[in-house]
Amino acid sequence: MSKQTKVVIGAGGVVKNSGVHDASIFEVVTKGEVDNISALVRCRTEDGQTLIFRFEEVRFFNTLFYGPQNVVSDCIVLSGLDARSELSEIKDFELYTFEKIDRINDEIKKGELTLVRFIPSVGAAIDCLCRRIELEIG
Repeated sequence: MSKQTKVVIGAGGVVKNSGVHDASIFEVVTKGEVDNISALVRCRTEDGQTLIFRFEEVRFFNTLFYGPQNVVSDCIVLSGLDARSELSEIKDFELYTFEKIDRINDEIKKGELTLVRFIPSVGAAIDCLCRRIELEIG
């Protein structure tokens, strides 16, 4: 049985929910049209639980180096100026957004968008800029 839970964020935006560190990503899905994109990242913790991160109203989604082994070192959630600073480090971000960059910058400044970064120990690095995040643990 799964349950919805709040994402618990510690210092520096690091997700503190049990099991995120060293979880293995085994599914990444995006769907929808340009004005209504959603995404899902499914992970398995070391103790066998499944974590499902659901992202709604996605403005940017990028996956690099997805392979046979995708282990999460950290999951970071940022908004406002912290998110904007991190986005500036993503190569060619402005070329691959689903919206005009000026609109995205305005939404970030207003705190309406959140950046989620899965930092890998091995394999996939994932960046998602979205309006809403849900975490389901099962």
